[in-house]
Amino acid sequence: MIFETTDGKIEKLDKKIKRMESTIKMLQDSFGTITEVVKKMYDQNDALKKNYAALDKTKDKIREINKAENPLNPIREKIKANVDFIREIATEGVIETHAEEAIINGNLDFKSPKIMKEEDILSMLKNGSVSSDELAHKFRVHKAQIEVWASKLQKKNIVDIKNSGNKVFIVLKGNKK
Repeated sequence: MIFETTDGKIEKLDKKIKRMESTIKMLQDSFGTITEVVKKMYDQNDALKKNYAALDKTKDKIREINKAENPLNPIREKIKANVDFIREIATEGVIETHAEEAIINGNLDFKSPKIMKEEDILSMLKNGSVSSDELAHKFRVHKAQIEVWASKLQKKNIVDIKNSGNKVFIVLKGNKK
């Protein structure tokens, strides 16, 4: 086959062309299959997104229903109202109780604290300093209330508030403990 005829060369080229055509057809079929798979995946992805959106809306509705029907809601609202009331009292510095409330709570010996005045704290500071615990016991209010009143006096530059471990001391200006 050193000297091939033109017909032999043409036959070889025809075979190569047919092999290439069959390879191209196989590639086209594969590409078509891949394209179909990608389209189906895209459609399924869109359907899943719609399902997730519908599920999110359903979850939100369920949360709203559960929140509205939760039997703890009235208790939470009452506790929140009580906390707001106590916070308001602490910032105002006014605590009032009524005899009926003392009788209902069973604290017949409870004496209602008066409205705190600057003079009341200053009179307790005869020795120069006093702990907030001692003042709270004397005036029958919570320690936090005393600290609020003391901070008001501190803003007026009348007293200093000193922390010593877990105790808070109120000190007249110019005196040191």
